[in-house]
Parts: sequence; C-alpha cells; structure tokens
Amino acid sequence: MSLSSKLFVILILFYMVSGHAAEDPLRPTKSSVILSADSYKTNPDQSADLEGHVRVVREAEVLTCDKARVNNATGDVMAEGHVVLISLKDYVRAEKMTYNFLTKTGVIYKGLIQTGQETIEGDEITRIGENEFVAKDASYTSCVNCPPSWKLFGSKIDATVGGYAYITSPVIRLYDIPVFWLPWIAIPIKNERQSGLLAPTFSKSGSGGLSFSESYFWAINKSKDATLYETYFDKRGLKHGLEYRFVSSAESKGNFRANFLNDRLFPSTTDYTILDKRYVPLGTDTRETKEDLSRFSLRYKQHVELPEGFSNNIDLNTIRDTRYLYDFPDDMPSAGDPALENR
Repeated sequence: MSLSSKLFVILILFYMVSGHAAEDPLRPTKSSVILSADSYKTNPDQSADLEGHVRVVREAEVLTCDKARVNNATGDVMAEGHVVLISLKDYVRAEKMTYNFLTKTGVIYKGLIQTGQETIEGDEITRIGENEFVAKDASYTSCVNCPPSWKLFGSKIDATVGGYAYITSPVIRLYDIPVFWLPWIAIPIKNERQSGLLAPTFSKSGSGGLSFSESYFWAINKSKDATLYETYFDKRGLKHGLEYRFVSSAESKGNFRANFLNDRLFPSTTDYTILDKRYVPLGTDTRETKEDLSRFSLRYKQHVELPEGFSNNIDLNTIRDTRYLYDFPDDMPSAGDPALENR
C-alpha cells in the first residue's frame, strides 16, 4: 500500500474514532468527511493539519488545496494555496479561504466564485449565506466567454443568487477598458423569468461608431414577455426598440419587433445617391450631416395551430429605406436578400 493510501485510511479511521462516523460505512452521513493528503497532524480539538495534495470531501462538496486545517466537530476548514471548492451549484477558486461546511459561510481571499453564469471576483469576498455574498473592490460579470468581454467593477457588491446584485459606484469595462460610470446599479441574477433591467451591451461599427444599449425585460406572464431597449449611437443618435413574444402552445408562437430612430447620418430627402457607402442628396459631393431622417423597421411573424389540421402563418417585414438592413443588420435577419417577403 502506498504512503498516500495509508494516510487516507488512517484519516478515515481517525474521524470514525472521534465519534462522527456513519452508522453504515457505505453510506456517509451529513457530518462525515473524507480526507486525503501527503502528510497530516491531528490536534486535541478534533482538527487535523493537512499538507500536500489536500483533498476534503463532504457530501456533494469537494475542496482541494496545498495546505489546510480541518475541524470535523465544527465543520470549519482553513485552506491555503491553489484553493478550489466545487459543489453542485458553485465553483470557487482562491489563494486562501476559510469555510464552514455546515453553515456554507466563509471568506474568499484573492479569488472568485462562479454560480451559474454569474462570476464575482475580488481580493476579499465574504459568503454570508449559502446564496449571498458581499465583496469589496470587486468585479461582476455574467459573460461566460473567456476572457469576459465586459465586467462591472464596484467599490461594493452585495449579491444574492436568485435575487439581485447591488453594485456601488460601478465602472463598466469593455474588454478591460473603462467606458462608463454609474453611481449605483441593481442587476437581477435569477434563474426564473422576472421583470428587470438587463446587463448593458456595447458595440462599435464603422458607420454608427460606438454604441451603448440598455434593455428592460418585462415578464408579462408565463406565456408572454417583452423587451424594451434604448441604444445610443454616438454618430447616429438614439434608437428605440421593442420586441414582444408569445407562446400559446407547444406549436403556436409569435414575435413582433419594431425599431425607430432619427438618424443624424441619413438625409431627409428621397433624392439621394450613394457616396462613400453613405446616402447623400443628389448633386452634392459633401459628407456634411443633413437633416435627420426618421428610420424604422417592423417585423411580425407567427405560427398558430388551428382546429381540423389548419394553421395560420404570418410573416410581415417592412423598412423605411433600403439602406436600413445594411446599417442595422441585427434588427431584421434579411440582409443580402433581393427583397423583403410578406406573406
């Protein structure tokens, strides 16, 4: 038997003798702990000092680190060096961490916690409950790509899984570049559908320049919802948008989407031509900004199953000008088609 295996068996026997073993050794109880390490030292207070490839397993939680002190009587663990804690809901990585397996509370030092799509990272994150965290000088993101394309850095983050993340003095960073500051923001971090503000988005294009978008999601009921959004383009102006969705059955659903803006880059006359990929009035070669032009797009699509095997299908698409699809390709997935079809 190898040295690590011997230590593994000895540690299990130690915790059985201390009065916390399961009645059925093949079925661990809520208080049972499985430990392994390269070296260990037991203490009179039913704790053990472990060092080297430390692994602590308790119920559905697994903790690994370089060095730890574990107290089976209280459920406390103090871990240092390459700390990783994995549970059914969370992933924690830290340089150092104190944690209680019974209360699910503790402090994460120089690390991060991921729960679902939400990630909080900072020098000190306090877990004050199973689903509640408080962090100072930390960052928050729900972006799952690596590295995340956006983050919110705040002086204080108070987050509750299934509730909201309240961020004080957030600075919005786009690819680690600070672009916007707010005095305070509340972001929903709930798995179920719920009305509230969505995370802001940013983009950059050659024609519209830098844009910032904020959206509000309205959960009307279990089968209907809507999203209202405002997008500001530094070259074009403010665009308003609305999207409404409904599902009346597994086969019947519909979607309505509308967008409107007064475009500062677009002329207000129908007598225009293309110059340097922009519409300008005929007879001019200047690129000066003309009067605003109201531009819009409307799209409605539905499929509804009717009795006796009949169904109703509607597909309506309209835009204010033919250039709209090239300037805003995300508003209507028809760019490149020879015409907009209405059926």
